[in-house]
Amino acid sequence: TKPVNSLIPLAFPGNATAIHDIMMIEAMNHQTRVTLSSGIDCSVRRTMREWQAILPATTFMHVDRSMLVNLDHIINIECTSRGGKLILGVHRHVVEVGRTGSLRLRQFLLSRRPSSD
Repeated sequence: TKPVNSLIPLAFPGNATAIHDIMMIEAMNHQTRVTLSSGIDCSVRRTMREWQAILPATTFMHVDRSMLVNLDHIINIECTSRGGKLILGVHRHVVEVGRTGSLRLRQFLLSRRPSSD
């Protein structure tokens, strides 16, 4: 994996972004949609497996089969009857996740919380 300040090529040559600017990645057939912290979405011909191989596992979590989320951009998790809503980034981008992904994410974030001893 690369350091979070490394650049990752996106849609075409010369188009790259820093890893820390990626908020989330969603699978869409044979490509993925990358949502940047600026709110811009772009389609990239790269599989989820390829993304997981190049992104730092300490920063990105596979929330469900079709979504990777940058943990550093999570503002809040709201519980719903179907799972949860993630609030991401300064623009407060709302993303729905299923029950399993929501539970996995909440448990992980709670485990990262410093103890109050």
